[in-house]
Amino acid sequence: MNINANKDLSSPGSSPQRSGRRLYGLIRGVIAAVFLGGLIFSGKLDFHLFPGIVSSGRLPWFGLGVFVFVLSQLAAGYRIYLLLASQGLKYPFAVCLRAIWVGLVFNHFLPASIGGDAAKVYSFYGSKKESLASITAAVVFDRAMGLLGLCFLALGGTVISYLFVPGVSQGSERGWLYQSLAALVVVAMLAAISLIGLSRLKFITKIPESRRFFRVIKTIFLDLAVFSHRLWLSGYCCLISVCIHLLSAFGIYSLTKALAGQADLGKTLILGPIVFLANVVPVSIGNIGWSEYVGYLVWSDHGLVYGGQIWLAQRLVAILVSLPGLLFFLQHKRHEG
Repeated sequence: MNINANKDLSSPGSSPQRSGRRLYGLIRGVIAAVFLGGLIFSGKLDFHLFPGIVSSGRLPWFGLGVFVFVLSQLAAGYRIYLLLASQGLKYPFAVCLRAIWVGLVFNHFLPASIGGDAAKVYSFYGSKKESLASITAAVVFDRAMGLLGLCFLALGGTVISYLFVPGVSQGSERGWLYQSLAALVVVAMLAAISLIGLSRLKFITKIPESRRFFRVIKTIFLDLAVFSHRLWLSGYCCLISVCIHLLSAFGIYSLTKALAGQADLGKTLILGPIVFLANVVPVSIGNIGWSEYVGYLVWSDHGLVYGGQIWLAQRLVAILVSLPGLLFFLQHKRHEG
């Protein structure tokens, strides 16, 4: 009796930590349902546009949106390829691209976006187990450069929207959004820059190496310091990030053409990164509902229609494109077994 009780208490399913994660996931699931339900019942999100993609002959625009999204993932794979190569880790580009796809599918099917980064590390770590710290540092720096590039674009879009679009700064449903996004831009940029600055501090060299955990942490910070000293590499990766987000925004433009038949390319390139930045905050599971809600607000503030439907279409495209990552992950697990 006592032994069985001890087993039950020590099992992962009954641990307080696992229960806390389940509760957190449940709360985010409820938030997603509230956002989606509110958009649907208020008439701000409906599905009548989707059948028209085929019947109206706008399917090529949808295909272009898918192609552009795939192209942005190729650029992301090239960015992580450069960072790993600078650490002396000579992974083939195909392996880097596979890791990007695995991370993408985990981002969509796990409650927290950090799952995608962990999946990338796992994907690389399988073949070079001695390089865990260097791989982790490259993935962390890759995320930081992606965030920094997005911040530059979102900051410009937020300032233009807040200062030059009538009603945005005063509207009861609008001003809070752009003020919050501006604050988020500042916090995100400070976080990315502080990550680089933290790796330069001298206390890093004083971290003890008595245990493997401390050795890994120390190596991660030392590798981050190496990245931060290579300004050309940082600038190049940040430029790639800007191109990735502009490609993604152009993909939104293509999906808008597919759904509505008309779109404003300039506004989409300016406003797309603002919604992308809002998705950095893990509000709901996969930010379901949250993305569509912010997309509706931002689009409607600028006289653009069908914001909720457009960002729902973007989610469907991202899920569709990420499915190969699931196959890569299962193949990787089978290979390990």
